[in-house]
Amino acid sequence: MHELSLAKNIVATVSQSLEGIKGVKRVKSIKLKVGRIHVLSVEALDFCFKLMSEGTPLEGAELEVQEVPLTARCEKCGEEFELDGYLFVCPRCGSPEIKVIRGEELLIESFKIVKEDENGDQGLKENT
Repeated sequence: MHELSLAKNIVATVSQSLEGIKGVKRVKSIKLKVGRIHVLSVEALDFCFKLMSEGTPLEGAELEVQEVPLTARCEKCGEEFELDGYLFVCPRCGSPEIKVIRGEELLIESFKIVKEDENGDQGLKENT
């Protein structure tokens, strides 16, 4: 279950980013970009994230997962196409000489925090 290690890394990475920001009360949401090549279960990731974030400023944060289609380019004819399943050949010319150009992403795009200002008021900020 790679979702558990991914959730652990998300908590660690965002927590480390929060260290340089004063007055952070909590994280409201985290936006992720995940390529289809990772075969990720969003439900399992959400469950693991809830477990790993307990007792941290990330507890209760919403994960927003944007799935990036697996896209390739044929090295022979230049056709760009989405890969569906495990058939890694060009649909135009049938060549197996393809290069994946999108869909391998696995990154934290941004996160929103609730921050207390100098007066103790709370406000929403977005970090990218």
